[in-house]
Amino acid sequence: MNQFVAVIKTLTARSLTAEVQMTSLEVFDPNGKDCGAPLYLNGYDEACNLLRVAGVSAQELAENRLNFESGQEVRFALSADSYIVDAIGFKPR
Repeated sequence: MNQFVAVIKTLTARSLTAEVQMTSLEVFDPNGKDCGAPLYLNGYDEACNLLRVAGVSAQELAENRLNFESGQEVRFALSADSYIVDAIGFKPR
């Protein structure tokens, strides 16, 4: 098993006439290198569904919801094999 870090954050895309909020999920390997392009998701719940597959507890996800909703970036430690990280949409190097 390897140690990875998952990061969920809110991004704002602006144009001349609109503003759109997006949720981004990124995974980093033990050396701090990204495991591919971020996933752009439909909110915290969708990111949570993926992180549950990777072994993050529902309690830990719930405890960090308020931080995310207040605009903070939230991080989770993942102890997972590379094939699990691949299964949630990332490519460990």
